[in-house]
Amino acid sequence: MTAYAFVWITKYYTDYKYEPVRSLALASSTGHGTNIIAGVSLGLESTALPVLVISVAIVSAFWLGGLFGTAVATMGMLSTAGYVLTMDMFGPIADNAGGIVEMSQQVKLYLCVFLVDYGIFSKYPGC
Repeated sequence: MTAYAFVWITKYYTDYKYEPVRSLALASSTGHGTNIIAGVSLGLESTALPVLVISVAIVSAFWLGGLFGTAVATMGMLSTAGYVLTMDMFGPIADNAGGIVEMSQQVKLYLCVFLVDYGIFSKYPGC
């Protein structure tokens, strides 16, 4: 249930169909200062609901399972941290590799970087 709530909250604060993004776009039309102020305030506001969802999840886990339920719920929430950190670190590395290949203007290297980005480099023996 917590994951579904996070998906809904993320969609609400990042999709143009909803009011927060529209208000930020409207604030951006008046200048850079209002854009920064509106963006920072929206960023601070967008953390309130996830904190509330996590708090409800931890309290309900304690109510249902005591200290063991809290430990299991906490480990379940933290177990994906390794995947998230790995994906966050892979993006800049792939972007830098693509930039180097574009500057070198070598088609074969560009193909190899493309295949590495999508994890299918073992299918191409030249990489």
